[in-house]
Amino acid sequence: MTKTLYFDCETGGTDSKTCALLQLAAIIDVDGKPVDKFCSYVRPFPGDIVEDEALAVNGLKREDLAGFPEPRKVYAEFSVMLDRHVSKFNRADKLFPAGHNVRYDREVLEAFARRCGDVYLGSFVSWKFVDSLTLLTLFEWMGGPALADYKLGTCCDHYGVKIEKAHDALADVTATRELIIKLAGKVKLEN
Repeated sequence: MTKTLYFDCETGGTDSKTCALLQLAAIIDVDGKPVDKFCSYVRPFPGDIVEDEALAVNGLKREDLAGFPEPRKVYAEFSVMLDRHVSKFNRADKLFPAGHNVRYDREVLEAFARRCGDVYLGSFVSWKFVDSLTLLTLFEWMGGPALADYKLGTCCDHYGVKIEKAHDALADVTATRELIIKLAGKVKLEN
């Protein structure tokens, strides 16, 4: 059984260790079928970096942030969802993290988990990951198309995937999931 955690983090900056997590969205697939979904805005922790440029990209105002749910509450709800699908004490039962430039999002999620007092995110999520950016790089290296840039919107446009509202975590993760499924369909495995 393959379990995948497609997820996206909208942040207050580009430094995964110090920026605020502003929105977290995830879709859990089991054997290629979506079985659970999560999406929440997140109030920044005191001292988290929130840059004006990041707010503009996300279509947010500083005043919005105070009304977002408390971060530990958001993480507790997210953990409950993970716990429904993974036996955290079973080393073989893990979710494959998946996304677009997912290494960054994973760093953000791990930093967020630590700020919430949880150092055991690895109990739910494998260290191995699936990344649409890595797949696209591999395809280019193999002689496939070289895109103008590798932003999610550009990649989705090239492969005919629609994004409802760019820089909304749920819209981005939904599009990324579809993009990864399309890209994976182009890969042939040898038996």
